[in-house]
Amino acid sequence: MDRFSLDGAPVFEALRNPVIDQMTRHSSVRSFDSGRELPEGVVEMMMASAQSAPTSSNFQSWSVVVIRDPERKKQMQELCDNQGFIGEAPLFLAFCADTYRHRQVTAKQGYRFGSDYLELLLVSVIDSALAAQNAALAAESMGLGCCMVGAIRNRAREVAELLELPHGVFATAGRA
Repeated sequence: MDRFSLDGAPVFEALRNPVIDQMTRHSSVRSFDSGRELPEGVVEMMMASAQSAPTSSNFQSWSVVVIRDPERKKQMQELCDNQGFIGEAPLFLAFCADTYRHRQVTAKQGYRFGSDYLELLLVSVIDSALAAQNAALAAESMGLGCCMVGAIRNRAREVAELLELPHGVFATAGRA
């Protein structure tokens, strides 16, 4: 089933291609085989895809934390409104807005940090979401199901503690 079938949207066959077909077939998956191992290279392919996402200012002001440990996934599940599929998924990705790295690079280069305003926050949040979307699309293209988790923001301070995030970094979207 794809968006064209669901919504009765017009299909322009001359413009249709595998990328559009993949995007219009998207559906969130909330059921995983908890014992399933991911093939070697899956995370690396998703991260390369995430890093290739568009960025509004080329600051690269996002980061991702990969959680494979069952106990840490269980803790994340509890922090995300007890969404059981988080613990079942082979891994959980926490995409983060990251202004910390920008500050560190600026200081290391000997410059005064001059981006302490709303724009950097917005760029970091938006760019982390774009990276998460690219990672999800990559996973789906490899035949893997996934689900975005917005509840990761509901208990932001506790999530930051679990992930051991430095000041200036917070989770914006999770992906199981």
